Amino acid sequence: RGSVLVLFWYTPSDINRSYMRLMRVFSLPFTCRMFLLLPNLTGGYLLVDRRVLLSSALSPVIAVAVPAIAADDPGKADGFLLAASGLQWKELKAGLGDPPCIGQQITIDYMMTRRGGGKIHNTRDQQLPFTWSLGDNSVIEGLEQAVAGGGGVPPMLAGGVRRVIVPQSLGYGIREASWQTTVREGRGPIPPEFIWLDVNGEKVNSFLRFKNIYLNPNRMDQPDLVVDIKLARLEVPTRAEEPIEAPAKEATEE
Repeated sequence: RGSVLVLFWYTPSDINRSYMRLMRVFSLPFTCRMFLLLPNLTGGYLLVDRRVLLSSALSPVIAVAVPAIAADDPGKADGFLLAASGLQWKELKAGLGDPPCIGQQITIDYMMTRRGGGKIHNTRDQQLPFTWSLGDNSVIEGLEQAVAGGGGVPPMLAGGVRRVIVPQSLGYGIREASWQTTVREGRGPIPPEFIWLDVNGEKVNSFLRFKNIYLNPNRMDQPDLVVDIKLARLEVPTRAEEPIEAPAKEATEE
């Protein structure tokens, strides 16, 4: 019926204990959302969803923290660099080797999170990386630019890890004047029908959570997408081998 915002100044180890106490005192349902006010490095504060904070702390792959908003630019996340396209990026780990080229098979692990919200999918949970051919228009522009570089963004190298914030213009839909969204068909990555448990032990279907947010034409707009990317490997596409001619027989002496 009404909304109550409760701010806690606690360390992460106190989160669950405080949450349970709040549920008992106010007889609130366990589906209630709890937010924490945490300080950031710029002197401001972050309003963080309890579920996001705990799921990022327990993630075995790449920890996700909801980026703070820089005071000088309402759209730019703190600590990120902004490309001309609107993509925001931050290098988490430098890679090695040669940059990727158009036509190469790219294999990545990724964690996908709605900005300001919860986790959607992590390929490491399913142990199934995502692969596509660079430049084949099968993925969203934000992912293509994040890996291949361009527009002020350097290309990723093998083994590198990068966090990007993908705006709707580089993502899965186009906002229309009719207060609806035109979904870009056939653009990946699209999480599979994979079931995982959140920090409360509730089952989450990666595809259904993603579909409701980013493949829903009835949404007025789509929230920014936070994606942590690990470039696992680059592979040159194999070419069909040319037939090998049999060596000519040597003339035999009569």
